[in-house]
Amino acid sequence: MVNLHAQQASQAPAEKKQIDQKKAHKRMLNRAAANSLWRLKRSMEKDGFYASMVALNIWRSTARDAGKFDQQQYDEFRRQIYAKSVSNNLRWFDNFITEENDVDAGTCLRIYEIHAKEIGVFDEARYEEMQQRLKTLKENKQDAVDPTEK
Repeated sequence: MVNLHAQQASQAPAEKKQIDQKKAHKRMLNRAAANSLWRLKRSMEKDGFYASMVALNIWRSTARDAGKFDQQQYDEFRRQIYAKSVSNNLRWFDNFITEENDVDAGTCLRIYEIHAKEIGVFDEARYEEMQQRLKTLKENKQDAVDPTEK
């Protein structure tokens, strides 16, 4: 009987140490999730599409590890990142058309189409109007290079 109490007494500090380690690990996971959430929000505010998507995926991973992942919040952040990309690409498309840069305007047009469809805000009429503007720009550039061809 005395031997049993001695054995239990020696296990108590080991169990306490294990519990303390688990608590410390949980605090570390929570801190990592909170830090990655802050970085995600900052990235969404200041960075471009790809950097924000990386930050979103890091937050998802750390939040899952901490047991704090919320799919609705993830979907909302993702929607916001895509919406910002759509807005930026529309603005840059106009800038590139004004600058007569058909290559970059075409890139913005393709990105707009993909990202807008991804979040369900694609406007076919707007897209066709943008395609026509790009086509007109390319034709005008071609005419300026070789006015005898037609």
